[in-house]
Amino acid sequence: MKNIELLTISLILINYICHLSIDFIFQTNNIVEQKKTSYTFMLKKHIIPGFLFNIAYLVIFNILIQWEKQDDLLQTIVVVCLGSAIIWLLHIGLDITKVKIIKSKMSNYIHVDWISYILDQGIHFLIIYIISYYESNLVRNNNVLSITNYNKNLLSLSVLICTIILITRFTQFLIQKILQKHFNDNTDNDNKTLASGTSIGVIERLLILFAVIEQSLFTPIIAGIIALKSVTRFEKINKDSKYAEYYLLGSLISMLSALVFSTIGIYIIKMILKIEK
Repeated sequence: MKNIELLTISLILINYICHLSIDFIFQTNNIVEQKKTSYTFMLKKHIIPGFLFNIAYLVIFNILIQWEKQDDLLQTIVVVCLGSAIIWLLHIGLDITKVKIIKSKMSNYIHVDWISYILDQGIHFLIIYIISYYESNLVRNNNVLSITNYNKNLLSLSVLICTIILITRFTQFLIQKILQKHFNDNTDNDNKTLASGTSIGVIERLLILFAVIEQSLFTPIIAGIIALKSVTRFEKINKDSKYAEYYLLGSLISMLSALVFSTIGIYIIKMILKIEK
């Protein structure tokens, strides 16, 4: 891999960090609910801020990762702004489509809430990947990303940030949606368990990320997590079979998601660090 691939990776990361920030850090529960009833609200509170954040991220990264200006800077600015605009126009199109699907009769036949959640995020990433790839092709003749350890370390840190957001916020909402769908007849118990287990789940998944990074500690960390979770919930699991299923499903989703996202994230980081001139 050379500087062309590094340029493509940098654009994908910039656009994807912005998407994750808007969807999982700055988006409140109130915004999520209001988006379902008002497309104007969605545009003002989600899409426009997302687009502006995207441009700001591009400017910041342009300074930090030291793109070497070669020819027409104006053309580059137009290209990345146009790319960001397309990403967020498609974003609002996907959000509107998702709301309509959830409100349709399809929700009576499939677990559309959590399935649409996964598909929605997958399609968003695919769009970001495609647009970023074509952006890199268009600006390639105008900007060359200088390959230094500083640049590669910064991009690696960006991948790590994306991974952390995915294993914490994304996975947290995924677990909630799946558990509430499968155990919706015991809402009070669900809410209490979800509330008490959220912080523990976040710490658990961060520990798994550390275990994937530090392979020598992988087995003791995973074994320790399983042992601690079993001990703290042992009595309730024995007394309540439904809770045992609830607990097992949530734990499996949490650990599997953490392992998958952590493994992919660390693999990408290793790939970036191996890039040569």
